[in-house]
Amino acid sequence: LERAIIEAQQMDAEFAYTVGLDRLKIAEMNGNKEEAEKIRAEAMEARNSLPQFNLEGLWVGKYGDNGYEMINVTYYGDTLVAYKVTGDKNVPKGEITFQVDLSPQVDPDEILEPIELSSQA
Repeated sequence: LERAIIEAQQMDAEFAYTVGLDRLKIAEMNGNKEEAEKIRAEAMEARNSLPQFNLEGLWVGKYGDNGYEMINVTYYGDTLVAYKVTGDKNVPKGEITFQVDLSPQVDPDEILEPIELSSQA
């Protein structure tokens, strides 16, 4: 059973990315550059298969009275950043409209509580 669990974890890209980042830190702290590069490549391969890291590009959405607006999504490390391509009174053109830290969460106790919406939402 233990072997089956280990094999399943190796197939989980998010798990492989998280473990890879931990292994990378250790290899870098130990000064093992060759091993660190190998681990970095493996971690990036796992990262590239995660959907949250494949959203880069131009996106169009309709926002009520503002009509259609465009954002440019890019990444800085594990942070997704969306810039406004078309501006409005709320977020001017070229400004960040939102950003999200997509770093792997390793603390299972750090779970977000559900958001309760009011009847006005």
